[in-house]
Amino acid sequence: MRLMDHIGLGLIAIWLLSPVGGRSSFRQISVGPTSVVEDVVFSHVVPNSNVWTPDIPISKIQTDSLYVAGIMTPEARGYSRDAWGHIKVPRIEYYEGTSTPEDEGWYKTAKFTLDLDSYSSFIGITIGGIDSADFFDYFTTVQVMYFSLMCDPYLGQSRFVFNQSTWIGHVFWNNYTTATAEPPPQDLNPFTFVVKRGEFPFLNCTAKTVYVEVGVTCPTYTTCSASRVRRSRHEHPPTDRTRLGWFLGIGPGSPLSVNMSKPVGSDDYASQKNEPAINLYSRSWIGTPKNYMATAPANASEMSYEKLSIRLSQTLNAYWSTMYCKNSLVRRFNETTLPPDDKRIWSYQEESYQGEPSRETYLFAETWPSTGTKRSNVAVFQAHYGWVVALIVSSVVLITASLIPFYVRTWLSHGPDVLMNVSSLAVRDNPYVALPTTGTYLDAADRSRYLRHLQVRFGEVGGQVGIGKLVIGRADGDVRVLRRGGKYM
Repeated sequence: MRLMDHIGLGLIAIWLLSPVGGRSSFRQISVGPTSVVEDVVFSHVVPNSNVWTPDIPISKIQTDSLYVAGIMTPEARGYSRDAWGHIKVPRIEYYEGTSTPEDEGWYKTAKFTLDLDSYSSFIGITIGGIDSADFFDYFTTVQVMYFSLMCDPYLGQSRFVFNQSTWIGHVFWNNYTTATAEPPPQDLNPFTFVVKRGEFPFLNCTAKTVYVEVGVTCPTYTTCSASRVRRSRHEHPPTDRTRLGWFLGIGPGSPLSVNMSKPVGSDDYASQKNEPAINLYSRSWIGTPKNYMATAPANASEMSYEKLSIRLSQTLNAYWSTMYCKNSLVRRFNETTLPPDDKRIWSYQEESYQGEPSRETYLFAETWPSTGTKRSNVAVFQAHYGWVVALIVSSVVLITASLIPFYVRTWLSHGPDVLMNVSSLAVRDNPYVALPTTGTYLDAADRSRYLRHLQVRFGEVGGQVGIGKLVIGRADGDVRVLRRGGKYM
């Protein structure tokens, strides 16, 4: 039909607004990024039997330099990462005293805190595999150990039976043999030493090894932090068995007992002549860590033994990190030192702690694997749900509209199509439609529209041999109705 009705206009509008009618498939689908999670194995540095000892000139220069660099940077004071971006290990004792554990014993740590007591050291742990800007939301859990000191006033009488050094003052080692490394756990005694600073009295310090699991979260590869911590559920030696037991008790020239400078006398210490910077920074950190460059000494009466123990632990752990992390602190990370299998033990605490020396084990730190995840953005086809719904609705409407004529013609039509026959009534001199005397050039469809209010009757007349004739007559005329099953011509 040439004339457009409201239904036809509505169908055309639906078709034009649909994704198909608009001829733009990108209204339904476009290319965009999506986040994909990948399982990955990271590696992190752990102590082993091959550390850089300060009694070797070459390694002493490197360890001292790394220590000074770590303590002098602003990151040392209350940041979650150290000078090289490594994650600082939370001090589990701090969170056990200030917060409540969550599921499975985990303590949630702050992403950024200025509380120095919350960290075990101002030098962090090196983790490999978190080094690509193509990934984000890194997460893994690492096994870490650190030393924890508890210091009380020293009540002994003799002060001349110990060796001396000028690391943070006079340090006197009580355990003069390897006894703490050899006995069975039931006969083990904690490692102890005595420390003397100018304005502090003699302090007797007990060292324990703390083993923790640290959850590491990295929104990007440069913004990592420790997100949670708990005491380790991994197999480890007794906490009273420390590396200091055998490593420091070998003799007066033991490595860490001369770690910061050569042994000097009391007079030289008191006058601080030619004192190395590493000694000065260490003592300043103990007293005033937030202003360690200050010349004024800390007031001993304002500092508790507990606070002093924490500061001593931080300096000890920091220097210990420079000894076992080696070049990995400055991003010279080597993953070839991963263990050959998944068995991970703190081997330096076992009888085999004296490992086979080699160039690789001396230059590179030992690493352990840790499973984790990371995310990346990949390009995929994305569906625009609004346009997909519009396509479905418009398609259903158009398909339904196309099926209506078929349904009407098949199930609702009770007789043949007589439109063309009815249009013949609209000719010249007819009583139904006024036409010019010259006739009309309208086609049958147009003439039928002018007769839309005319009622006619379709019936049977005449016929022969059982075959009738179909005629169109007036609605009130005498025309026989069609016979069911009849034949007509």
